Amino acid sequence: MTTFSLPRLLRAPAVRAMLIQCGALPLTLAIVYVLASFRFPVNYLTVAALQGLLAAMLTWKLALAPWWRPIQLLFPLAVLTALALHLPSWLAGALFLLLLGLYWSTFRTQVPYRGGGGAGGGGGPGRPPRPHHPPPAPPAPP
Repeated sequence: MTTFSLPRLLRAPAVRAMLIQCGALPLTLAIVYVLASFRFPVNYLTVAALQGLLAAMLTWKLALAPWWRPIQLLFPLAVLTALALHLPSWLAGALFLLLLGLYWSTFRTQVPYRGGGGAGGGGGPGRPPRPHHPPPAPPAPP
């Protein structure tokens, strides 16, 4: 059984990515304020793109895995798109719970989920086959 540890939780890349998005928000608001004070036209798309760009840059600077950068860049734009499509709010919750159920072990172990690799199959596309261990030899007759 594992116990709850806040420092351990804060080291999880998904939590760090969420905190980076939250940390990028004040920077985004400050830049939007400066842009608006110079009468630069600011709309929701500009704010979402700026938020994503700042989060992706912070992700790079804080050395998260490279695949987090496009996620951080596109997340605010995806939220804006979902809002523009007037999707029902329960859909986001249901999708979150579905993905949480599928990828919970990935969050805990940081090992990607790979389905379909049966008992004797290979390690996946482009990976060597799993080692085969033959059954033990029968005992020698006396």
